[in-house]
Amino acid sequence: MRRGIWGLAAAGCVLAGLAGTPARSAPVSANAQRDATAVTHAIFQAVDMQSVVLASIQGTFDESRMQMPRPEWNPLFKQAMLAELVRHMPDMEASFGRTMAGSYSESELRAGAAFLASPIGLRLMSMLKAKTSGQTVAELTPGEQATLQQAARDPELARFMDKFGKGLQIPSSVTQDFVALILPDVFIRFGEAAKAAETRRAASAAP
Repeated sequence: MRRGIWGLAAAGCVLAGLAGTPARSAPVSANAQRDATAVTHAIFQAVDMQSVVLASIQGTFDESRMQMPRPEWNPLFKQAMLAELVRHMPDMEASFGRTMAGSYSESELRAGAAFLASPIGLRLMSMLKAKTSGQTVAELTPGEQATLQQAARDPELARFMDKFGKGLQIPSSVTQDFVALILPDVFIRFGEAAKAAETRRAASAAP
């Protein structure tokens, strides 16, 4: 059961776009989309995807490659990018939900959503949140372990968890669409901040 529990911990990497289960081309039903949205929301909340994405951006942002005319513009651009990522996090969640809806069967998504909304599913999500936050994780009680074992006998849930552990392939078009969504707002926010900085610079240089 421990392996199954921490298979959920892969959700952060899954939603970050690791290769895995390819998306299906069949039409997605309203029920499948509803359940995929519920699953994605539960994972985003448990993993704190906003912090994961921001930490990744902060860790990979290379200011030395930004040829800005003002030294203060590099941090201004970084701040603008991070702020827009935060603002558009619901859009990212919705995008991943649509991808998940196309990667699982309707019955698998129904089983996954029901499990994550159940008391034992919520307990596992709280454990995942604590683990990804660096907090001490309370072990499952014998009663909770029995409940989890019972839930794992559901073949649809078993298939959902198996796919989940292997990862979810995020099409490049999804990433491109998300970047296209936020980048104009990043430039607008950065431009406003840079313009304000130039106004302050001019004011401080005035006799």
